[in-house]
Order: sequence, then structure tokens, then C-alpha cells
Amino acid sequence: MEPSRSPGAKICLESADHVLRTMEPADAELDWGGWLANPATARMLNTTPRTLSLSDKQRYIAKFDSKAAHLLGIWEKGSDRLVGFWSIYVDEIGKEFLLNVLVGVDDARAKGAQDDTCDLIYEHFFDRLGMKAVRGTVSQSNAKMIAHLAQRRWTRIGSSEKAAATGAKPIKIYLYRLTREDWRARVAGGRREDGSRRAG
Repeated sequence: MEPSRSPGAKICLESADHVLRTMEPADAELDWGGWLANPATARMLNTTPRTLSLSDKQRYIAKFDSKAAHLLGIWEKGSDRLVGFWSIYVDEIGKEFLLNVLVGVDDARAKGAQDDTCDLIYEHFFDRLGMKAVRGTVSQSNAKMIAHLAQRRWTRIGSSEKAAATGAKPIKIYLYRLTREDWRARVAGGRREDGSRRAG
């Protein structure tokens, strides 16, 4: 029997190390406007380096209605520091959702923020909201992420080209999909998103 609850409510989830919650208008006041000024971050997102103003941040948060589109901030529990966010776009008819993530604070990257909170998202959208699959995109050049997805049962289902923000030749983008059944099979095998085994 599928869960009857539909997307729409604001979200607040917790792991041992992070809080993942819906970004509120007041969160535009926080210090994340400089994340895109980092050339490496901008290149990863295929955009030009720039610093977001307060009004830029306010407009960005306002794009997400917590129904078809969610913006979830990632906070470290120990420091209460905002280190990144997930943008999630829901296809209610197809029962699928598209994920994008940015860990914008340099010293928080590769420290578990993404993997830790990804598990929370899967549990919420698959088990509580009844979504059937998740999609994601990755650049052809991002060999590390492609290997990460392959190890976690994601399937490549297509590709496209996107104009490069730098004006260089177009970037090839791969589209990946993970079904709820494949995610549950991995969880049943005791594997977390970070590749470790669950306790117990």
C-alpha cells in the first residue's frame, strides 16, 4: 500500500551530525552569498563566478514553493552552520523527483554533509511521500561522481549537451535514475549512501 501523504509541507529532518530543513526567507540573511564566487564551485555548476546580494538570495529562496520545488538547507549540528543545500523538484504525476546538491563551504566538502543528508532525503521522499524514483544529472567529466552513482545502483538513462558558461565547447550531461526498489535493495543490504554499513 502506497503512502497517501503528498509533497507540500515544509521539511525538517535530522541525522546524527546534520539538520536538513526548508530554507526560509530569513535564511537569505545568512552568509552564503559568496559560495558562487569560488571559481571551482562556479565551474562545477557551469556558471560564472559571482557573489549573490541579499536580494539575489531572497529571490532564489522565493522560487521554491515547498510543493513542486524544495530548497533544503544543510546545517552542521555542532556549529549550527549552513554548509550547503539540496534543491529538489517533484514530478507528482510521475512520482519522481530530481535532486541537485551544493556543499558551498570548502571545509565541509567530503566530510559527510552530502551523503549523510542524502539518506534522509531518500527515506523521506521514498518511504513517507511515496515517490517511485529519483533522477540526477552529472557532467561527463565528473568521473568520481559517475563511479559513485554506479556503485549505488543508479542507471544512466540518457544524455544531453549544455552550453558552457565559459564559452568553451558544450558540456555533455548524463541523466541518471535510481528506483525506489533499487534503493531499498541497497538499504536492505546494510549499505548507507556513504558506502559504509549500517549498524545492527
